[in-house]
Amino acid sequence: MKKLNSGEEIIAAVKQLFPNIKIIVFSIENRAHRIKVLFDELNINGYVLKGRNTIYHLKRAIQKT
Repeated sequence: MKKLNSGEEIIAAVKQLFPNIKIIVFSIENRAHRIKVLFDELNINGYVLKGRNTIYHLKRAIQKT
């Protein structure tokens, strides 16, 4: 079994197995370039930045996705 070393590798592996799955990333990563790569190259459906209103934003992302 191949070891996955990053969130990006996990997303790619899941998308390969389940191409139609919807993915929301929940992370502390706050760099716009890195987030843009997730949307553009890995085709994620949502991104939630961990913070004060985390539960509210995560709930909204799930509802919209």
